[in-house]
Amino acid sequence: MPIFQYSGTTSEGKTERGMMQGDSMESVAKRLEEKGVRVEQIGVAQSQDPLNQGGARAPTFERPSYMSQSVEVSTKVRMEELQFFFTQLGTMLNAGISGGDALNTLGNQSSPRLRRVLHETRDLAMAGKPISDGFIRHPEVFTPLMMAMVRAGERGGFLVDQCRNMSEYIRREIELRNMIRRETAYPKLVIIMSILIIFAANTIIEAYGQPGAQKLWSPFTSIANWIIIGPVIGLIWYYFKVVKKQPLAQYKWDKGVLKIPYIGPTSHGFAMAKFGRSFGALYRAGVSVGEAIKLSADACGNEYVRAQIYPAAREIENGGTITDAFGRTGVFSQMVLDMTRTGEVTGDVDAMLIKVSEYYEEEGAVRAKQAAIVLGVVVFVAVAIYVLIILIKFYSEYFGGLTSGA
Repeated sequence: MPIFQYSGTTSEGKTERGMMQGDSMESVAKRLEEKGVRVEQIGVAQSQDPLNQGGARAPTFERPSYMSQSVEVSTKVRMEELQFFFTQLGTMLNAGISGGDALNTLGNQSSPRLRRVLHETRDLAMAGKPISDGFIRHPEVFTPLMMAMVRAGERGGFLVDQCRNMSEYIRREIELRNMIRRETAYPKLVIIMSILIIFAANTIIEAYGQPGAQKLWSPFTSIANWIIIGPVIGLIWYYFKVVKKQPLAQYKWDKGVLKIPYIGPTSHGFAMAKFGRSFGALYRAGVSVGEAIKLSADACGNEYVRAQIYPAAREIENGGTITDAFGRTGVFSQMVLDMTRTGEVTGDVDAMLIKVSEYYEEEGAVRAKQAAIVLGVVVFVAVAIYVLIILIKFYSEYFGGLTSGA
């Protein structure tokens, strides 16, 4: 019996790594999920031979996380390409094309980076493995939310719907990012042009001006300031590209974001929308309530919310009601609890939660657009303050020089 090496996140948000013996990678992953561990990386231990079935040799040992993150920085797959992939995958699966054939066709149409991932997943699919087993090997390409939604669709028998939901989610994410870029484009351009103009003006003053002529000053044109600004920018970049990818760091980040006024409720609303839509679909597909809650929590996209929801699955498995279990998590609003209670009484829990998710999605979309506009205004005000500081600095030194000269 082969030995599998894994790493994952417990319901408390802690990282767990170890080895487990099992008949297959899928059975080991299922046993770990039953223990409350969300599997993020799994594969045959290094001492084992790679999987080789049907003449298709596919590596099964997952790379260390730092290697995946290094790959992500250098060869990141664009979100537009992932949206196209999920849209086409759902369409092809709905047309009756097998997963292996669909992945082969889409891989041939993709960029070199995504092509390698899809062809590796194709080999696993043709060997009888779930598509999620291939995705889980590449966290630098597929986010935990994507992997959770695909896994939930495979378990519940509605992978086509999950592919479409994932495509729609990515489309909205792209729209939000583009909106933020549009709203902040002008302030960014003002900062860049001010730096270039100040550098050019100082070059001209130094070349043609009188000795000791007053030069323009800016926080971004001072080399001494860049000794501080440069490392700060580097640390911020490193945090978001590497540190934040770690489960515990993501848990703390998500928890902190939920406490931010306006942004927190928006983030929470999106998480609950994803949870409600996944849970409703899984519940309707006949998946046990406990497993449906765990899979839906994995698909919510917020580590803190996921950790709070997980205990509800154990409580329900021990005989508790859905409404009471949800109420003790502290992350469900009273409206959700009331609708869940009504659904339990009428036997229509799935429809109720899907309605809740639609409400959260619409509200979250409005909030996200408003937040993008507010962000643009905040950045513009910051640029105005920056320009004002430059003017005050210049005129104070200019008039100070005149006074001392007189």
